Amino acid sequence: MTQTTASTRPGPSDEPNWDDYPILDGVGTSADTQTKGQGNFAATYANWAKVLRILREHAKGWQAQHRSWVDADGREHCAFQAPDGTASVCVYFRAPKGSGFLDTPDYIQPVLKANKPVPWEKCDALTVTNTIKRGWAAAASAHFGLFSELWSKDPLEDPYQNEDLTPPAQPTPAPKRNQPAQSDPLAADRDTLRQMLFAEYQQEPQILADFQAGLKKAFPADKPLGISADKPTLENCTHPEHIEWVKTFITGYETK
Repeated sequence: MTQTTASTRPGPSDEPNWDDYPILDGVGTSADTQTKGQGNFAATYANWAKVLRILREHAKGWQAQHRSWVDADGREHCAFQAPDGTASVCVYFRAPKGSGFLDTPDYIQPVLKANKPVPWEKCDALTVTNTIKRGWAAAASAHFGLFSELWSKDPLEDPYQNEDLTPPAQPTPAPKRNQPAQSDPLAADRDTLRQMLFAEYQQEPQILADFQAGLKKAFPADKPLGISADKPTLENCTHPEHIEWVKTFITGYETK
């Protein structure tokens, strides 16, 4: 067991000035976030690159880092195996040299794909590096409070709140006569999800195959609400439970 000695403890001259510690609650604004989807399907998040840009401005000297380990064959790994066989990464922020602060505690971020844990042996470089970047964003909230409002559901400051951004009123169109009632109440939801799915597909084409496989697994053909199509599409989603599953799948798809 490693013992803490006098040489590893901050000395009297190394005591940090806690007034210099980054407290970034409220620093992030709504203009710094992005939203996937619309209405009930909206999911707001802070992109990792925007998080690191804000840290460079408001937490000068704190460097985003990640842990790694070397196996018996000399290969370095950035993902760690949990007792259940799934993978996670370990990130932290290195304190500015001479500040007297210690590095932040390690923050564990699970490796996810389509919002599901990924087995350690199935990790690939893209998934791991994306998880590290997402881990930095989450750790910045945990340690410095940056964008903590996204987790606490508190409203973010609107930088445009004092500006009149209301679009000019449009004339109300006259009601159309003999307009048939909407026959498919889920059509609008499917249109929204189709746009969300296409936006993710442009970043990660693999989402289409994952979507089809996940939908068939979630709704087997021999079960209630089952989907029998070999390669299901949004048109096969004819029940609110189908729509809710697709929403959760897309908003949880880890490609940011």
